[in-house]
Amino acid sequence: MVAVRQPRIAYLAPEIPGLSSTFVYNEILGLEEMGIEVVPYSLHSVTNSSESIEVKRIASNCIYLYERGLVELLIAQFSCVARRPLGYLRALKLLATDISRLARQPRRAAGMVYRFLVGARFANLLASQQVGDIHCHFSHIAADVAMYASTINSGKFSITAHANDLFEHGYLLREKSERASFIATISEYNIKFLEKLGISPEKIRLVRCGVDDTAFSPRPYKPLPKVPRIGCLARLVEKKGIDLLIEAASIIKKKRIPFQLVIAGSGPLDSQLKELAKGKDVWQETDFLGEISHDQVASWYDEIDVFVLPAKKDSNGDMDGIPVVLMEAMMRRVPVISTSVSGIPELVRDCETGLIANPDPQSLANTISHFLNDSEKNIIDRLDSAEALIRSEFKLSDNTRRLAIFKGLEVRSVKISSVTTSCQIYSPS
Repeated sequence: MVAVRQPRIAYLAPEIPGLSSTFVYNEILGLEEMGIEVVPYSLHSVTNSSESIEVKRIASNCIYLYERGLVELLIAQFSCVARRPLGYLRALKLLATDISRLARQPRRAAGMVYRFLVGARFANLLASQQVGDIHCHFSHIAADVAMYASTINSGKFSITAHANDLFEHGYLLREKSERASFIATISEYNIKFLEKLGISPEKIRLVRCGVDDTAFSPRPYKPLPKVPRIGCLARLVEKKGIDLLIEAASIIKKKRIPFQLVIAGSGPLDSQLKELAKGKDVWQETDFLGEISHDQVASWYDEIDVFVLPAKKDSNGDMDGIPVVLMEAMMRRVPVISTSVSGIPELVRDCETGLIANPDPQSLANTISHFLNDSEKNIIDRLDSAEALIRSEFKLSDNTRRLAIFKGLEVRSVKISSVTTSCQIYSPS
């Protein structure tokens, strides 16, 4: 009897298992459940407060590429040349081409040189572990390292592009997509963005980020109390728009509508946002909870009556894609309100699965006020539609299968009928 070899793939991301990239390690766990062996690599080492045994296992197995010094990187070059001289030369030619195209961005060009050196070390590690296929999350730094490593080893690599890596750091995207097996992305908005850059639709795949419906099960319906709790969970950075929410809360307070604002998360704008809450006279109504672990998120949704994510485009042009926290809230049957930014309306469909505001304080205040005065029937109808949408398009297990199929990996126990229409190469409608 011939033993069937378990499919293997390397996963590379900036931070595994980072608190802000739970979708990466959840995807790894999903692939493992399908019988695919995943070898995790991360650019940076990172701490994660999760108590999950599986998350701790991924962290202990992960190899951190940026932990080694320059001397070790230079030694890795000699080893790589001795092992794969022609592959190293091919990758070196790609580097020269890439640097020439980034001539007007010298810092970025210098970064490509460093990532080439890291890529050579990565290539050696992949060869020692007999892994020839790489999937990387984010199309900027991680993709650079994967691209050079796969070129050296004559392997394959693919990319999942999200938001920041497209809107703020979207360099050499056309070149990377040509060299990759494919570039997956999370929204139709992003697909149109990539096509406008001249990337062939044949290279693009739609693979949504998804939510684990077993970890975020629906909660019983809760009628709105006299003092509703408006919740927001986000990293405290500009593009999350927490300032818009605080200003909207000030407008709502002036209407004499009672509420409690609950903001969970940490980040560089923490003190600035607290000062804003004081200045806008909503300090007494606002609780800043700080960072909460992903293990606590599902139960945290039980403590709020509506989830608001006031995303906006920041001063560098960066913006959210389709935040997973919205999917989690919708799967828990928490009413959601967000803004008309990027691909968010593909998930939060106005008056169907949630409510959409423009990314400004007055529109957000009006939308929250409308929700607080809405009928129970309308709220329940939106909750039903939201849960149905998550189960049909944003379920983690289904989207992980789609990615595995695009990668050409053998997937056990796949119900082909459930993914037939979603596993096609994207073509414009």
